[in-house]
Amino acid sequence: MEKLKVIRLDITDWGMSLGGEHYYAKMWYRDDGEWQSLELYTKLTAKDAKYLNEKDGEDLYTKGDSSLRFNTINDAVKEALCQSQKLGIEVDLILSNFGSASVSEALWSKDKKIAKRINELYTKAEKIGWYSSNRFPNKIQDEKMEAIDSEFHNILETGEVK
Repeated sequence: MEKLKVIRLDITDWGMSLGGEHYYAKMWYRDDGEWQSLELYTKLTAKDAKYLNEKDGEDLYTKGDSSLRFNTINDAVKEALCQSQKLGIEVDLILSNFGSASVSEALWSKDKKIAKRINELYTKAEKIGWYSSNRFPNKIQDEKMEAIDSEFHNILETGEVK
């Protein structure tokens, strides 16, 4: 196989604020070797527009309006796939950008085996606490994380799962 064509999604939310319930997404992709970003929008349904008007206490939204607010992470993933198709970008894998600088969560993949293994690695990294800090080094933890990180990057480079 060959190196996977990857899109990364920055997913943010207002979950830490009272009443926060939507997701916002920025898609990162390579164009001629350079990372480019695209803010993702969704079209409001009549139900979405009605809900937002009631929630915000104003009559601002109508069906079909563009919005940065996604109801679910999966909605943002679907929009990333639509936008990649419009841009002519081939995609094998969509990874989250919320994780460590190394192993990321697979949000979508053409090959379900790849997504499953990447998410297993992500879960392992979470369980061991990622890399240790310089302030509190932990050689065993870092060695485990190196093995996880190495396998993750091998999958991205080869498109193969061991």
